[in-house]
Amino acid sequence: MELKTGDPMDSLMVYYRLYKSNRDNLMHVVCMQNFDEFDYFQNNFVRNKEGEKYYFENENDAIKQLNLWFDSIYIASEFRLNKNINDINDLIR
Repeated sequence: MELKTGDPMDSLMVYYRLYKSNRDNLMHVVCMQNFDEFDYFQNNFVRNKEGEKYYFENENDAIKQLNLWFDSIYIASEFRLNKNINDINDLIR
């Protein structure tokens, strides 16, 4: 999986970002389109060293990356993966 940053070129495209919620102080995967960006606190998105926000073209890749980068105690329960499962598809079946 290639990590992408910035904003998707297609303004109608649905994409996913990693986001720390102020409600529960946990990490979430949020489904977005460009017009949704204004509904979120911009400082709560996961960014690279250059300050660009990561985005993912599908939810499964976003969930996998979230679980690689963060310990499960910091992830909202609906996005936690069992670390012994190698493929998210094992969870979805």
